[in-house]
Amino acid sequence: MGIFFEFDRNKSKSKIKDHKLIKLYKQNHKIITTHMEVNFTPSFFESLKRISRHETWWYKTYEFFRYDIVRFFGNVWRFRKELYSFYPCDFRYNLRMLKKSIELSVDNMERFSHEVTISRDKKVQKMKRVVELINHFVEEDFIEQAEKEIGYEIVIKDWEFEKVGENSVRLVDNKNEEDQCHNRVVYDKSIEIEKSQWKEICQILQGQDIEDYYDLMKLDTEKSEDIWDKWFDGSGSLGWWY
Repeated sequence: MGIFFEFDRNKSKSKIKDHKLIKLYKQNHKIITTHMEVNFTPSFFESLKRISRHETWWYKTYEFFRYDIVRFFGNVWRFRKELYSFYPCDFRYNLRMLKKSIELSVDNMERFSHEVTISRDKKVQKMKRVVELINHFVEEDFIEQAEKEIGYEIVIKDWEFEKVGENSVRLVDNKNEEDQCHNRVVYDKSIEIEKSQWKEICQILQGQDIEDYYDLMKLDTEKSEDIWDKWFDGSGSLGWWY
């Protein structure tokens, strides 16, 4: 591939030109370009200097007082409800922190992301779904969900104290066998819903298998340009950035 490097001292910029055809994506995509030109302006070299400067000890000290401390107090305010109610004894409190962080990411992605709409909206949809599912675990409302899905509520009857001997009593459950069977159906359904929703959370966070996409490209004889958009569903927490 014929590439040559030309440096213009007067204009303070470099050029790279390629005068041969460059075929991209080989067998998967038929994209051909006849000319490629890359310009390095002074701002490019200034960026390199800036990156190098950011690694010095004095800039990191400045960055700590100028940005990190400000960000710290901002995060304390954003997570204030999750922080003051946090206990390390229950995983639900970890889920509250995760739920809040995803909510903040969704808000920023919708407001500031420059990603194309079709993939960004899919990501936002999946992120909101995770927030919704996590909220069910935080609220522990699986019995209510089961009651709504089945169409009837669990039977609740007052417990009674029954005297046993002269100096002791015991609690007696007034629910009969039919009531207990009725409730068991609701309880079993609530457990099923809980397992299903936890599995969905894990699947969304894990995302799709990229190997499935590669297999799909092999089967795409027409070399469709929108094959990625059709395959990608927005899941995969590692891709939730902007």
